[in-house]
Amino acid sequence: MRILQCGVAYSPNVGDGLIASCMAYAVGRLLPGAEMVSLDFAGRRGFASEDRRSGLLGRTGALHLLSMMPGPARRAMVRAILGRQLHAQRSDWQAMIDEADAVIIGGGQLFADSDLNFPLKLGGLAALLATHRLPVAIHAAGVTGGWSAEGRALFGRLDEAPLRAVGLRDAGSIKHWQDQAGFGPTAILALDPGLLAAEAIPAPPRSTDAPIGLGIADPTLLSYHAEAGVAGGGLAFQVALAERLAEAGHRVLLFCNGAEEDARAVDRVGTHPALAHFVETGHIEVAPRPLTPHALAHTVASCRALVAHRLHAIIAAYAYGIPAVALGWDAKVASFHREVGRESFTLSDPRVDAGAVAGALGGVLDHPIAEAERAAMAARALADMAATLRCLGLPALDPGAAKGCAA
Repeated sequence: MRILQCGVAYSPNVGDGLIASCMAYAVGRLLPGAEMVSLDFAGRRGFASEDRRSGLLGRTGALHLLSMMPGPARRAMVRAILGRQLHAQRSDWQAMIDEADAVIIGGGQLFADSDLNFPLKLGGLAALLATHRLPVAIHAAGVTGGWSAEGRALFGRLDEAPLRAVGLRDAGSIKHWQDQAGFGPTAILALDPGLLAAEAIPAPPRSTDAPIGLGIADPTLLSYHAEAGVAGGGLAFQVALAERLAEAGHRVLLFCNGAEEDARAVDRVGTHPALAHFVETGHIEVAPRPLTPHALAHTVASCRALVAHRLHAIIAAYAYGIPAVALGWDAKVASFHREVGRESFTLSDPRVDAGAVAGALGGVLDHPIAEAERAAMAARALADMAATLRCLGLPALDPGAAKGCAA
């Protein structure tokens, strides 16, 4: 039995790969002998084999250019570029669908309409799925507001496929879906598979002097996709926060989720003159850019607490029982912390400064994650995966009843 997972599993931001890895782990537990393979919307076949960054400035510049263009012009440019790419990938997608027994779309923030990027990709996928009549489910996907009329129509093509279940990863996504989609089964909550990271990717025990992990993200990239302002802003904030934590006596580990722009931002922070003394004395270290989900998971698991913007750094931290301060830029960040009962440790004000974040870090260190709570959330994520598999007509071993299935 082969299950086709559709999303961005091989994105350089390996947080997306972490979702797919944990989903594959869950499928293996629930359907012994089944195989899950990933169809990556960008046509990638696997993770990068080395740390190459030759195209960084080009992509950052393109995002900056797009952000300055009027909406219609941006969408026309994206439509033209993606149209060629999707046409080139069509035969590969067709072959993967031909070999599948069922299809899962998710996780990640796939139902977002940033200049028709995901609508065009999902619309193209839906056109192929409609001719095969394979059972299809959406699982643990994120949904944003602000869909364009064209974006809504493209997403709506999924209604032409046998869409059996719509599982979304947080209450905000469900509300956006209800307000905009108008198709498919009733949307229900399906927790992010990343909550299974500690089981899917076992990590070595933390050292007694484990560092504070400081996740670095490129502010231009965050701002382009942000629903609100980016907490703390840019380079100056990141440098000031690293300096503040090191001055307080913490060991600090600078890391990123793997996106090329984020890796460049780590380099800028790690080589900033204000931090030179702390780098030389070992109070601040720089983790290698993660090229696989396992590398990111092990970096996160090596820390005793975390401060980060990136959602799947925060989710992985929770999965390993590591308390985190989440820095807001998109509603999905606060939504996750709300779901696990740690919303007070999300800082979303763009004006937040290093002192406020350092204070919040003290708070999370005083409020560790209870193992029973962590295990319960992982069990819920596994049960949600089982429910989706049952909606697809597959005999998942989990005893929980399927929910949210189409009639």
